[in-house]
Amino acid sequence: MLNRKTISRFGILIFSLMVPGAAFADDFYKGRQLTLMVGSGAGSVNDAYARLLARHLRRHIPGDPNIVVQAVPGASGVTAAAQLYNNRPRDGSVISLVQRTLLLEPLLSDRSYPYDMLQFNWLGSLNRETNVLVVSRESKVKTLEDAKTIEAVLAAAAPDSDGVLYPKLMNMFIGTRFKVVAGYDGDSKMMLSIERGETEGRGGVPLGALKVSSADKLRDGRIKILLQLGLRRDPEISEIPNLLELISDPVQKKLLELLFARQEMGRPLVAPPGVPAERVALLRNSIKAATSDPEYLADAARMKFEVDYLPGEKVQEMLERLYSMPKPMIDQSKRLIAEALASK
Repeated sequence: MLNRKTISRFGILIFSLMVPGAAFADDFYKGRQLTLMVGSGAGSVNDAYARLLARHLRRHIPGDPNIVVQAVPGASGVTAAAQLYNNRPRDGSVISLVQRTLLLEPLLSDRSYPYDMLQFNWLGSLNRETNVLVVSRESKVKTLEDAKTIEAVLAAAAPDSDGVLYPKLMNMFIGTRFKVVAGYDGDSKMMLSIERGETEGRGGVPLGALKVSSADKLRDGRIKILLQLGLRRDPEISEIPNLLELISDPVQKKLLELLFARQEMGRPLVAPPGVPAERVALLRNSIKAATSDPEYLADAARMKFEVDYLPGEKVQEMLERLYSMPKPMIDQSKRLIAEALASK
């Protein structure tokens, strides 16, 4: 009977015959360390996803490298992305899990960024995400219709984060009266602000993260999901309406579809530009294998983590398609975003 090591060696042999340059890549990782950066703080959900992957990835990479997870928070993920693009080795020894909110920032913002999103090597995404808007049990807002006549205060992180942008777009598009207080540092502090009564809810919080950090609050009814924010209804909460269903204006709808497309690439993994093509292919295949490994799946289930792998080639294709949108459409989207963020 074949043991795991024999099967692994056999798989490496087959892989080396199928992929040009695979033997070169195998030699590269042998006895080396692979650094997996995370563009979020230690203890964040992104950090936990990265550590889950790291525990299982090494046995799927020829050469069995040691994998070290390094949290590089700052500027809503820009710090880590800039470091990877400009200051880290371009040989496949450093990769990163980046924040999905960065994916379209260079396209929809007039700010300059120290990297080109399309030049990264996209390795895959660990899951897709549906964002939701939640309110506390103590809030006077019990339904979406209530939110059109009663002001509710929502907690958010950075002033231009989804937690700010989505509620303000809703105020513009469907007439809600959400007031957003930004500046909270991380998920736990935003949820604590709701418990203390400082705020009444959050807009733009990932459902997957909510199920990990606040499953008991959802179960006990201390927080309630009012609305889904995604390209389609999540089947797990299919009874809750989706914002796109409430929008008829084609320009508004196109902007939301553009923003929600980022969530299809929920937790994207990248390598810097310049990594040899055969090494990019190896990393993509290794991540795909790790995320379908029964031990990884069992681990993820215990942690209540969503598993919905998206191949790196698909992520790359989606980004190229989004960045090739007609300029008038992009300009309209930028105008609406700027108008929303400037509103009170």
